[in-house]
Amino acid sequence: MPDHPEFARAGQQTGLQVWRVESFDLVPVPQNLQGGFYTGDSYLILNTIKQRSGALQYDLHFWLEEPEGRKPGLSKERETEGGVAKE
Repeated sequence: MPDHPEFARAGQQTGLQVWRVESFDLVPVPQNLQGGFYTGDSYLILNTIKQRSGALQYDLHFWLEEPEGRKPGLSKERETEGGVAKE
């Protein structure tokens, strides 16, 4: 059983489904607003394809945006170690 209601609806039909992560929750992105990612936001993208056999194929992608000024893979403490910015 899925943990989130959006997962229960995911991949039921062929095509593209996009969700934006807002406050650790999945919010569907309407089809007319799909096609661009906004700075500071994270997304889940699911493409569902029906194969010749009739089976459904799922391609799941994610987009994780770092907040402005943050370096990927470094914690805030490490970036300012000793009160001096580290490269």
